[in-house]
Amino acid sequence: MAGPLEKTEAMARPPREGMGEGPMVFLPGFACRSWVWEKCMPLLRGREVVLVDWPEDQTPGWRTLQDYADWLASARGPALARASAVVGHSMGGLLALMLSGRGAAPRARAVLVDAHLSPAAPFYRTTFAPSTDEAVRRRGIEMVRQALPRYDPLLGQRLKTESFLNLAEDAVGAFGAIYGGRGSGEEEASANLRWPERLRKKAILRIVPNSAHFPMLETPESFVAALEGILSALRGYDSRP
Repeated sequence: MAGPLEKTEAMARPPREGMGEGPMVFLPGFACRSWVWEKCMPLLRGREVVLVDWPEDQTPGWRTLQDYADWLASARGPALARASAVVGHSMGGLLALMLSGRGAAPRARAVLVDAHLSPAAPFYRTTFAPSTDEAVRRRGIEMVRQALPRYDPLLGQRLKTESFLNLAEDAVGAFGAIYGGRGSGEEEASANLRWPERLRKKAILRIVPNSAHFPMLETPESFVAALEGILSALRGYDSRP
């Protein structure tokens, strides 16, 4: 079976003609795999995409986000150096903030996907929306169940209980953020993020209805539409004088 490096390289797609953009690098979350993005790939046809899997022979010893960031800078350095966006789910979103606009990914903008910048409000503790297909739900739950023994439990607990607002506040420029609406309206979903106003001013936020923690699996068409809208807005932000 191909390892994580071979798999991400095999999934790379050619750039859209005339776009002149670098690749979009997609990062999974804690104890997750790159297949969580698979339903989005046909909808992103024509874009250059790099999917990353964590090397689970090494992750048991990784106790901090910096361990993941250091591996990405080493193992995915060329792709990150050219990247136009780093899209990260959950923990991957925190890493996107750490890498984008500086260091390993100087040209990239970060896009968070249901990433908890602070301990999640009860509203955001739902993993799947009630309308989510049962097969999708079962596959996601089984993925995490099988992977968890290969990840540091203390880091997993920290991701649930600590604040990472500083990563967003220190982000270079604007960033994108996509969250599942969990059956509620945009106003309620946005309010339950509990972000300070200074952070909201930096974020281009989209709420995807009929989804929860895995909007890219639950409602891929709506997720990709939200992602495309954010990328367009970020390009406009970059073009301002």
